[in-house]
Amino acid sequence: MNLAHEIYKRSQELPEHAAREVLDFVDFLGKRYGKQPISEPPAPEEALRKLDELSIHWEGKPLESRDGLYDNTRDSQ
Repeated sequence: MNLAHEIYKRSQELPEHAAREVLDFVDFLGKRYGKQPISEPPAPEEALRKLDELSIHWEGKPLESRDGLYDNTRDSQ
């Protein structure tokens, strides 16, 4: 059993508020030693919203949507 697994196993025995405190401490140590904490991935809705904000260019021309990229590719075949 490695150290990370041991920390995980012991943290499961703690009440929720204490486990959050452990997580905060791990983040603190990560910053102290130059490691960034692993962030939560965005919610699917947020990820899709960010994708919609991207500017897509095909053959130097901007597309109005991601679907336009598919349509242009299909039409050129």
